Amino acid sequence: AEPDYSAAAEQLAALSAEMGMVQTLATRTGRAIEAPEMTVDDLTNRMQREGVKPWERVDLTANQYMRWKNSDLPLDLFKERNAGRRQQLILRPGLGFGRGPVSGRYNGAYVTDTQTREILEVYAWQSQESGSGVIADFAMGYGLTPEIEIGAQIGYASGRYAVILDSVAKSEVVSAPPIENEYPNSNVFMGPYLMAAFLPDRGFRPVLGGSLLMWRGQDVTSKERFSEDAIDTFAPPRLWVFQVRAGGELRVSETVDFYAHVPITAVVGGDDTSIQHTGKGCRDENGERCLDSITQPPGVDSVGAGFMVGLQVRLFGPRFSKD
Repeated sequence: AEPDYSAAAEQLAALSAEMGMVQTLATRTGRAIEAPEMTVDDLTNRMQREGVKPWERVDLTANQYMRWKNSDLPLDLFKERNAGRRQQLILRPGLGFGRGPVSGRYNGAYVTDTQTREILEVYAWQSQESGSGVIADFAMGYGLTPEIEIGAQIGYASGRYAVILDSVAKSEVVSAPPIENEYPNSNVFMGPYLMAAFLPDRGFRPVLGGSLLMWRGQDVTSKERFSEDAIDTFAPPRLWVFQVRAGGELRVSETVDFYAHVPITAVVGGDDTSIQHTGKGCRDENGERCLDSITQPPGVDSVGAGFMVGLQVRLFGPRFSKD
């Protein structure tokens, strides 16, 4: 005898009617039916089952599989984002402001004999000093892992440069105060860096990095020319600056991110001040010191900080099949 399919047909008809009601309700309310999010309990249950686990079939860890199932992303796009910086070339221009060793100062004074015009005493110094200015930099890096990149950066920082040059005659008891001239000052810096961006597959990623920079300022010869050869003009100051960066980056597209960093700097080496003092002990006709007021060079502050923003571009990196 042929099997009786009438009971199965009735069940299929009832199920079809139910699905039609659900679809009609979803259409009327304008809401789509969403699958419930996967939880840790769901992963635990699947781990206890025998056979190949579902995350093993798509070459993900259990945690990555749960994030993928709850992300509504295609598998290939999720894998590309999860690969983060690995094998990527990162280009990062930036612009901002900050306080650090961006300014300079030159203070020089010399005493001349009124009859012979011979220079009897010279006291001069050049010092890099802390100030505020605009900072622009550019970094190029390569991703070693999804989180870590290594690279090099070069940058420019603006500041101010003040020059005071005082000429005193030995016979003068009181001389007019010297005039201070102020000029723009330019600084360049460069060096290697190491940076980590956490949570590589997320839209917002916190970052933390460090770098060692060679910082070079300007000397007084780029501002003024001295007619007296006995006065030393010194070489441009050079400093070693350790920089720590903390901040975050926000995905704009699959290759472009907006970032904001807070760099904190510390001067760890180099010479910020140069001094010349020759012909010590010059005194006028009344027995007073020829150079009665000798100022001390300021030097730079130990630490500084700033704020940088920009767009970074991430190129290349691994690609995954859409299958």
